[in-house]
Amino acid sequence: MNGKIQFTHQVRSEILDRVKEVVLKRFYDPRFNGLDWPARVAERRAAILDCGPDQFERAVNELLRELKASHVGFFGARFKSASARQAVNATLIKAETCHGARWRFQDLHRGGAAHSAGIRSGDILLNLGGREVTTSESPAFPMGESIEADVVQSGMKTVRLRIDVPDPRSKKQPVNVPEVITAARVANGLGLIKISMFPGMVGIDVAKSISAATRELAPDRLIVDLRGNTGGGMGCLRVMSYL
Repeated sequence: MNGKIQFTHQVRSEILDRVKEVVLKRFYDPRFNGLDWPARVAERRAAILDCGPDQFERAVNELLRELKASHVGFFGARFKSASARQAVNATLIKAETCHGARWRFQDLHRGGAAHSAGIRSGDILLNLGGREVTTSESPAFPMGESIEADVVQSGMKTVRLRIDVPDPRSKKQPVNVPEVITAARVANGLGLIKISMFPGMVGIDVAKSISAATRELAPDRLIVDLRGNTGGGMGCLRVMSYL
């Protein structure tokens, strides 16, 4: 919201109604992944409308996350933060640790902000920006800013890392793009291609990159790693052609 619009209860109500209708009309699964969407909106409505501007955006996103879809999110006109998948190119899972219930980094894409900061799969997130992070809320990362994170790494060593979160390429879709295609030979005749996303409306560039990596590896067998992939354009058809 800009300074000319008062973020009143009525404005929040109208925004929530619009979010509800957009999901009803455009969500890909008519069964909403098993969620009774209208009932859940009604159930959470009062608590969401009582939130201030920053908390409102977070509350709406928490509601949308119940749809269990990676490409669904709510961002204000001047979005400040986004999920780890969108902002730092990493996924996290809830885990019971010696520090209690915490978020554990799962998939990290090379070239993404989390990987560049030195975070690796299996690291446990303790604090973000000086604030303790538990599984009661999903961690959000500030777009276009730097933030310090305390993480527990292998050997149970706690380190403080600075994550430089870039501004997204598109203001309409605040997703930061990591190194999209990485390839390696893991054994004789066995190749590995990891694809972090399928960017682009058509996906021609990423399709060409997939083919180039496959030609360079020249494998007898090929592993295609799509863990943590955020989806995207039609480049996925090139992968399907290999299958």
